[in-house]
Amino acid sequence: MPLNPDKLRSVGDQQGVRLFTNDWGVRTRCPATSGGNRSRWVVFAGKQSLGAYLADMKKLRDLLSHGQDPRMTSNASGALWQLAKGGNSMRLMGAEGFIQAACDLAAQSLFLNLILGGGWVRA
Repeated sequence: MPLNPDKLRSVGDQQGVRLFTNDWGVRTRCPATSGGNRSRWVVFAGKQSLGAYLADMKKLRDLLSHGQDPRMTSNASGALWQLAKGGNSMRLMGAEGFIQAACDLAAQSLFLNLILGGGWVRA
């Protein structure tokens, strides 16, 4: 299933599980806002902010998987690095941040599922 909050929320609704509400959030790495090259940890919380982050990551994945220029990806969330020659891209720290964000979403999904009785994780 693609990284699309609306589709995931729809599947959750079918199973009686509320996904991607304003209570949801993820931690990820983003470019520094002040001088220096160190990335910072940022929380994207809530439907709008989390949706923007996931949309940027999906756009980047789509461009890469179709052999297109990844610099053309959007940066509505501000999670991508601006390149000196124009465009946006991911850095190694951003990839680490995306792994953390995926773990956060998985943990929140599992926790919510356990609270609601485990109906949709059973094999």
